Amino acid sequence: CQTGDDLLAALDHQDTPYEQVVAAVNPPRHPHRNPLFDVLFTVDRVPELMGGTPLLFDRSLSLTDYMVSLVQAGDDLHLQVVFAEDLFSREWAESFTDALLTLLSAAVAAPDTPVSRLPLCAPAPQAALPPA
Repeated sequence: CQTGDDLLAALDHQDTPYEQVVAAVNPPRHPHRNPLFDVLFTVDRVPELMGGTPLLFDRSLSLTDYMVSLVQAGDDLHLQVVFAEDLFSREWAESFTDALLTLLSAAVAAPDTPVSRLPLCAPAPQAALPPA
């Protein structure tokens, strides 16, 4: 419940400019790191274009350790993951992304389920299960 209250209180300040938040928090600065967070999740919707094709931006550079961008263009969803290769292996990033996609799929399928009850791992295929 505390998290929900904190979120509602934070929404009262959602129009505060990012630079003003950074100045108020005054965190230690590092030239190649975001001053407030290490993980970024963005969701964007590209407007329908009359006969045009949306151009998706390359977000291969990020000042965060792990970034997920989800872009909806018409009926298509595009997912891009960028991660700090000096911190994470490709296998770790793929595994983490698979868990995130499992969580998001479960949340969409059962929107009233508390996040703590949503799965992070996809069910194992029958062939992978040991015999009973």
